[in-house]
Amino acid sequence: MRICIIGAGLGGLASAALLVKKGRVEIYEKENLLGGRALSLDGKKLTLKEYRNILNRFESAIPFSEPGIDKIFDEKMLEGYQIDLGFHLLGGGPKSIIGRALKKLGEGADISTSRLGFIGKDIVFPYLSPIDKMKMIHYILRLLFAGSSTLEALEKIPMTETIKKYGKGKMKLTLELMPRLITTVNDLNRISTGDTFRSQRELLHGEKAAGYPRRGIGALAENFANVVKKRGGKIHLGRKIEEIVIDDGIAKGIIIGEEMKEFD
Repeated sequence: MRICIIGAGLGGLASAALLVKKGRVEIYEKENLLGGRALSLDGKKLTLKEYRNILNRFESAIPFSEPGIDKIFDEKMLEGYQIDLGFHLLGGGPKSIIGRALKKLGEGADISTSRLGFIGKDIVFPYLSPIDKMKMIHYILRLLFAGSSTLEALEKIPMTETIKKYGKGKMKLTLELMPRLITTVNDLNRISTGDTFRSQRELLHGEKAAGYPRRGIGALAENFANVVKKRGGKIHLGRKIEEIVIDDGIAKGIIIGEEMKEFD
């Protein structure tokens, strides 16, 4: 099969790595970087203009920093550091979705884990106490035994509706926090309850809540990209797809520049 994947984010790269045994895989990414919204940036090479441009493309901004952001770059304070953008929480370590996928592909996932804390007026660590968990146990059991049809139905329900229905006390804060930790989207109207619950169910594999790749989040993209390249797949960076060609409801190929490329 001739397989085309648009976007070299973690999802696109993981899909390519898993599909590359099935046929000829090509990935097209409009940026010149792997990782999509999960990037590692070299503090030595990064300029303030590049940093602001990247944040702007991802609809993000720096509201405040001390010392100021101009001083940080003028005095080269970031040299020797790597800056991770995007997903700071990966739903656990080696037993997470990403960890299990990399293990299946023969790539190691060197991810440190921790429990979840919360910084408000006070620092609360761990965020959920045993008593909090006991109060939520019936929700956790419903999540554990929810079937695929239930989760599919929840795909159509935004988290704002779920919070309005079930949000009381610590449960309300939990439902507001968790969706924002599994995606770079910050609008709870755009995050589905189904996606959130699927992600939380992954924690039932026995992982701690937060995962941090030791070589930076960009290392995960490199892991998947290595598998794709080793097995004959191609990754095209800086190549924006103009159009997906659809014939009778079926995607047949892509238009890039003035060229039409056919895929299965």
